Amino acid sequence: MEMKQFDKNIKAIKSTGGKLDTLIHESAVFAVEQLNLHGNNGAANRLLSALNKSSRKEALYVWFNDFALCKRNHKDNTLDYSKNKKLENDGAPISGEDAVLLADATPFYEYTKEIAPASSYDVMKGIKAILNRAKKMHADGKTVEHEELLAKLKEFIPAE
Repeated sequence: MEMKQFDKNIKAIKSTGGKLDTLIHESAVFAVEQLNLHGNNGAANRLLSALNKSSRKEALYVWFNDFALCKRNHKDNTLDYSKNKKLENDGAPISGEDAVLLADATPFYEYTKEIAPASSYDVMKGIKAILNRAKKMHADGKTVEHEELLAKLKEFIPAE
């Protein structure tokens, strides 16, 4: 490849990347609307299956989890409609319609930060992160499953 072709590629990536962000966001908002207002998970699953390897698919799963009446089925990585799921905004319950509006104002690619691949892993930092996340979820009134494991993890933290 020569510099001229590289420059052309960069220009194409910039223009198509922005268009792709918009297309995915508009489609994702439609999918949230389908889930929240009609109980239809087909649009969300079709969108997720259409994303390519360079897309932030995991960020979209998190976004759907927080704005849509759905739960991730880890057996086949699809989203299942969850009629009785409670949606919240800053700890306050919201309707499915309000969640659609929030989702529209909050693109998935801005909702979560991108995580750099780890070059090493600090297990102690991981344990502390799990404990902090569980504490925050509990403070926000969310269900924390397997709380008995948290007590075991706390035993690994040295006294300061």
